[in-house]
Amino acid sequence: MTSKPNPSPYYRASAWSRFFHSWVLLLLKTRREQKTLHLSNLYDLLPHLESTKLTERLEANWLDEIKQTNRQPSLVRATLRTLGWTPFFVGLLLIPNDIAKFAQPILLTYLMGFFESCSTMPAWHAWLYIVGIGLASLTSNVFYNQYFYRISTCGLQMRIAYSGLIYRKILRLSSRSMNGLSSGQITNLVSNDASQIELLFQFVHYTWAAPLEMIFVLGFFWGYVKHITFIAAGYTLTLLLVQVSFGRLFVYLRYAIRNLVYYLAAKKRIENFLLLDESERDNRLLSTSTVDLPTTEQNSTDIQPTRRKSLSIVCELNNASWEQDRNFELKNIVFHARPGDLICIIGPVGSGKSSLLQALSGEIPCFDGKVRLYGSFCYVPQEPWIFSSSIKENILFGKSFNHKLFQRVVNATALDIDFQNLTHGAHTLVGDQGVMLSGGQKARVNMARALYRDADIYLLDDPLSAVDARVSKHLFDKSIKSYLRKKICVLVTHQIQFLQDATKIIVLDNGEMVQIGTYTELLSSSASFARLLEDINQHRQEKEKPGVEETALLKSQLSKVNSVNSEKAEDEAEDLLSKPTNVEIKQEGIVKWSVYASYLRAGIGLVIGLLVIMTMFSLQQAAALYSSWWLAGWSDAETQRHLVFNNCSTFIDEKAKTIRGMDNNQWTNYRNGRFYTYCGIVIVLVSITMVRVIITEFICLNAGRVLHNKMFRRLIRSPIYFFDMNPVGRILNRFTKDVAVLDDNLPLTMFDFLQCLFQALGFVVLIGILNPWAFIPALFAGVGMLFIRYHFARCLRDLKRIEGVTRSPIYSQLSSTIYGVKVIRSYHAEKIAHNEFHRHMDDNTRVNYLLLTMNRWVAIRFDWIAFAFISIVTILAMVVRLTQQAFSAADIALTLSFGLNLMGLVQWTIRQSVEVETQMTAVERVLEYCALEQEPPAQLPPHLPSPPSNWPTHGRI
Repeated sequence: MTSKPNPSPYYRASAWSRFFHSWVLLLLKTRREQKTLHLSNLYDLLPHLESTKLTERLEANWLDEIKQTNRQPSLVRATLRTLGWTPFFVGLLLIPNDIAKFAQPILLTYLMGFFESCSTMPAWHAWLYIVGIGLASLTSNVFYNQYFYRISTCGLQMRIAYSGLIYRKILRLSSRSMNGLSSGQITNLVSNDASQIELLFQFVHYTWAAPLEMIFVLGFFWGYVKHITFIAAGYTLTLLLVQVSFGRLFVYLRYAIRNLVYYLAAKKRIENFLLLDESERDNRLLSTSTVDLPTTEQNSTDIQPTRRKSLSIVCELNNASWEQDRNFELKNIVFHARPGDLICIIGPVGSGKSSLLQALSGEIPCFDGKVRLYGSFCYVPQEPWIFSSSIKENILFGKSFNHKLFQRVVNATALDIDFQNLTHGAHTLVGDQGVMLSGGQKARVNMARALYRDADIYLLDDPLSAVDARVSKHLFDKSIKSYLRKKICVLVTHQIQFLQDATKIIVLDNGEMVQIGTYTELLSSSASFARLLEDINQHRQEKEKPGVEETALLKSQLSKVNSVNSEKAEDEAEDLLSKPTNVEIKQEGIVKWSVYASYLRAGIGLVIGLLVIMTMFSLQQAAALYSSWWLAGWSDAETQRHLVFNNCSTFIDEKAKTIRGMDNNQWTNYRNGRFYTYCGIVIVLVSITMVRVIITEFICLNAGRVLHNKMFRRLIRSPIYFFDMNPVGRILNRFTKDVAVLDDNLPLTMFDFLQCLFQALGFVVLIGILNPWAFIPALFAGVGMLFIRYHFARCLRDLKRIEGVTRSPIYSQLSSTIYGVKVIRSYHAEKIAHNEFHRHMDDNTRVNYLLLTMNRWVAIRFDWIAFAFISIVTILAMVVRLTQQAFSAADIALTLSFGLNLMGLVQWTIRQSVEVETQMTAVERVLEYCALEQEPPAQLPPHLPSPPSNWPTHGRI
């Protein structure tokens, strides 16, 4: 993922360009010229978003929380101290935004007075109100865009810091804590729980802003309702304002409360994880290479740095166990070792050989006795740990390359022959957990990493068990006897042929050291030692499998199988051994309609889904528009009735004459009829709305469930080479983040888009009926927005796909670290692991920051178009009034009210359409796994003959 430097244009941008995000135009230009974007096209990360710095700040504040003994550590307090007062000051931007937002309907209400019959308002007052409405709209948009950009940046910073803090905690977890966690649980902390802070920041200020806005709306409404003699236009506008505002406010408040609840649950899980027991040896990992485990009566290991003495191991272990209940414990193990010593540890299976090595390295938590390792040490586990990179990088493991030393290590571990057989030699990528290598190759790479480290003490946990006899002898002679001849080497082994070369042999049985001495001493003094050697040799012979070591033999076996089956398998096997790279491929171009069709087909069916969605959304919008039109007619009737008492005679139509001619009883019956009819319309509207929500949510959630299950079924039936070619993190990415988009984000975004789309179409139809002149600015505004969307959507779509690709290495790194944390700690390579994780995080953040900035850029441009549209619509209303055209005040109020909402609605619809398309890339990625190649079925199809009843008769393939 590394690329050459590409400084961000933000640094050389002017203040105006930074404020309005105009500097991202260069990225749009790059996308237009290259037809697609790649990670190398993205700009370098800004310093305030660097993962390392943010993690260190949060970590320091979290450690301060832990040190406070008088209170429970709080991640919230650590978060607030990390960000300081920035989120609070940013939240204050909502106040001028709300003031400007509520100034619009107030000014519009005053403007409506100019359109009333018998109005005495001068025309220049009306023009001032028009200017005020435009300025209020522009001011509100400017403040809101700045608020959303800055608060989202704060959320992004804390998500990065949370992820980094969780990763650093992994490297410090004790073995007991690690055993109580699964890889999926830890991955979920980073993929989902850490992301909750980002969503919380976007809406948390609405927990106080939304109630405040509601008070403003109710106060504004009460200003009209408490007076019996209010104008119809003001009444209509106020009711519409209450409906629209309350709907929007309740949405924001609901999002704020929901994300707050989700965050509190996620925060608790993260806090519990961060408070898990840590490895006590962490105190000295980066400061000294000396382990000092003094005697203690407590059930914890007190490890302190000691002054460096001559290289040696001092082990006076009374007892040690993994758990406090001491179901199994090491006991009474005493030995010393000096440079040149080879200490071999043997014993039956389960006797505690591996546990002894981990006690020496400080991993066992419950401890009583004294263990001191004077000198740097390396621990080589029995199960080789290989991370996803090249063979060379696995051997170097962060150390600088020394050609002479590297060649010596390669020769000592017999990897030189493998390099000759592999197309890319030492640069061959090994895949996740070394899936490209055989078991013996992984064991030798593991051993080569330790030798290249050039430590003083080597703790080797049966590294010879995964190789055949010839290679085992080579490793022992060249690596252990020769290369490590001046080192202290503690070797767990079942290879009894090498015991004669040991300086000392320690015999363990059920965790206790029962014998110690040289090979000759033990053989001559103890018959049980001879019987143990026989048992070990028999167990080793049963366990051995010929032909799993050499690359040449592996190719030969593959070739024999291929000759029976197909040439395709041979090509696949060669790819596994020599493929130079395995980069996740991203789709290009627009999301195909087939993706949408597959999603809808998985939800309820393509034809039925389209019919149901079109019908329910159309009916709901028709009912909503009819309720507004009915309310406007009722308001106009109230106006005509009111004018009778004011002796105001103006142009009236036949309907107005009828209303004016009613007596009190007729008017009361007319008003009651209007009221009951309106109540019926509202009941129908609410019913349709509820059914529409239920059906839409069912379709989306069912689609997510069906696609997840199908993806899982296809995955578990995929050929084994698929798992060789794809790291665990990449697969987990599809089942975590992409599935989370299908379950959480896409249903809400899809519903919001469809609702806004049908609402915008309804507004356009109603405005066109009431005032056809408004179609002209609406047409130009729509064309301008669609032009911006065309270029913006292509860029955003590419960024979203790159974001998915850059997310996979983060999960791969997490998975790899979880499996290899003991090795990382023994090599003192925490800093190397930190840097690698932060590099992956920074690559992902580069994309996320540009996604955020691009969204703000397009929002500001849409707001400018909306400002122009609102200004033109209000001017057209003035033209209608000044030319004495016959429009009622209620119709003009309805036109302006819908016109004010229309542009905001249209731009949100367009942005949501882009968001739907970008989120559909998650469906696109899931569908890729739904089409994975499959192994042959477990049972033969019916049209093929079944094998004989006595099959198989031979044990061969």
